[in-house]
Amino acid sequence: MPLKATLKQALGSLASIDFLEKLTEYSLRQKAPSVSLAASEEVAAPGTTWVEVADGGRRKLWRKTFDRIGARDILLLEFGVFKGDSMREFVNLNTSPDSRFFGFDSFEGLPEVWRGTSREHFSVHGQFPDIADSRVRFVKGWFNKTLEPMLDELAELAKTRQVIVHFDADLYSSSLYLLFTLYRHFPDYVFIFDEFDGHETRALYNFVQATGAGTEFFHHVLWQGCPTSVSGRLTAG
Repeated sequence: MPLKATLKQALGSLASIDFLEKLTEYSLRQKAPSVSLAASEEVAAPGTTWVEVADGGRRKLWRKTFDRIGARDILLLEFGVFKGDSMREFVNLNTSPDSRFFGFDSFEGLPEVWRGTSREHFSVHGQFPDIADSRVRFVKGWFNKTLEPMLDELAELAKTRQVIVHFDADLYSSSLYLLFTLYRHFPDYVFIFDEFDGHETRALYNFVQATGAGTEFFHHVLWQGCPTSVSGRLTAG
């Protein structure tokens, strides 16, 4: 057997799928132009601990991204709501009475295990966050059951609003499904990815491969050299 084939078989047998996925994601960020952050602005986090970087850094990134959009009406679609921390921030960052905010989540956890995180880890036992803003609407259920029936309604709202999509689904499968499904109705929108050091990188790369869509990155936050949150724009190919 040729040496190259032998090495591939050995690596595939010895290394975990999780490790190989992480290796692929790291390589994509270094070499693939469609997910390269080289031209985007690094957002300085307000500290050096994980919480200060991941949470404080992403809040600064959100503000910078919303500042680029300005005071115009928006349609914000969030996939992965959990306890509503990001949604609370978003409604405060855009106070236009004609803006609309949709939060999609099972509110029961993840559809599959995610890198050592159990399916129940993000469960809030079906309870919606308490956000007293009439512009906000929560949609309960798995994305592949709830999104498509709402696409026509969302597309109508998007006609007079800037679309922003907050991807916080964590999983490759969920992120890839969302990218393809949204593209049919929203070929141009501002995006925010919350976990870009993992599955989301690979999902965006494969989506761009298949569709020829364009990406422009605005801002990113780094933790130990790897991106956590990123923002930018997706355009039709």
